Amino acid sequence: MMSEEEKVKELVTVRVMTYKNIDKLKKTVDSVMSQDYSPIELIISDDGTPGADREFMLKEAERAGKKLYRAELLPEHENLGTVKHLNLINKKASGRYLMSCCPGDFFASATSVSEAVELFKKSGALYITSRRLDVYEDHKKIRPYAFTGLLLRFFPKLLMNRMITKRNLISGCSSFERRDIFEKYGFYDEDYRLLEDFPFVIKLLKSGEKIAFTNRVLVEHGCGDGVSTGEINPLIYDDLMTMRRKLLEEKDGLYKGTVRWLLKHTER
Repeated sequence: MMSEEEKVKELVTVRVMTYKNIDKLKKTVDSVMSQDYSPIELIISDDGTPGADREFMLKEAERAGKKLYRAELLPEHENLGTVKHLNLINKKASGRYLMSCCPGDFFASATSVSEAVELFKKSGALYITSRRLDVYEDHKKIRPYAFTGLLLRFFPKLLMNRMITKRNLISGCSSFERRDIFEKYGFYDEDYRLLEDFPFVIKLLKSGEKIAFTNRVLVEHGCGDGVSTGEINPLIYDDLMTMRRKLLEEKDGLYKGTVRWLLKHTER
């Protein structure tokens, strides 16, 4: 039987962040409860949804708490934006491993959390990422391409420069952290409002930090708005401009072609 000390050492915190999508919460909680891994701590937090049904969210936390190691609903707060909201949860989390499964996103199988923890242990990485199944109303598509793993392993600098000039291939919805990564690099940069994953991943790659990759699909990602439809939220666009300006101030690790691209595509 696992001791309390051992449980905490191997504890996984699953963060469920809601904002105007509480109607999808039950299915997401079911996904977390279906995992074959233990122990799991579930933290549900709403980012200031107008008229949010707190009673329903509390009942979902209580329902999950009957099966999981721990489950709680964080106190009500005003809208913070994705980055500050995620940092708020990270500071409350007790787990050694941190994962997200937001309403509209679900673990692809009952072994998703177990597989992620195994990859952490096998690779020794502080940050891992997997392929995901993007689910649209009329079709599904697996992303990113399998060669992303090869680039991460053998040509991380090339991948970083390509992502800066093309698009992010390492999505936060299918990436997971070991909590000591925040002791090394700090929490997500609150100069951004909605864009937490892209700047953080670029920071890791610029620093030479290892990112482990699995070809396994660990997450099903519900696509319905924002960048998922190719329409960029104006706030995300502002965040992208902020990231590009910061990169131009710290060019270490950037190809000359990447710098030229940034100069051409950055609003000042």
